[in-house]
Amino acid sequence: AIKFSRLKSILINHFLIGEKQRKEIEDDFNLVFENLIPGKILKGINLNYTTGKLSVLIKETENNAEYDIDFLSSGEKGLLLSFFITRRTLASGGIVLFDEPELHLNPNVNKKIVPFFLSILLIKMMFKLYYQHIHQKY
Repeated sequence: AIKFSRLKSILINHFLIGEKQRKEIEDDFNLVFENLIPGKILKGINLNYTTGKLSVLIKETENNAEYDIDFLSSGEKGLLLSFFITRRTLASGGIVLFDEPELHLNPNVNKKIVPFFLSILLIKMMFKLYYQHIHQKY
């Protein structure tokens, strides 16, 4: 739970920095949502003026329901956190290690994760990918 609260605070900080950072975050999250967990978009942040609580809002595209990012599954939050941090911190020539990502992802998402990361990250930089416990070649 601590790692996911870190995701939320990072997102809120980036949203508050400025429009450019906000757009980059929205683009990154929407890439993950479109390709791996469709039917959701990053709506934005919301301040509850009564409680003072900041929320990162996710919107369901099918029924327009909105809820806080805390209500995503741990697998969905882990996927978003992994992509967000990898995309922003991987240096050219860096190495990415994913250790047993299938533990928290449904099989449909699990099949798509390596091709997705390869296609998105290879556009930005060169890197080596070591992936444990995978039975398919990519």
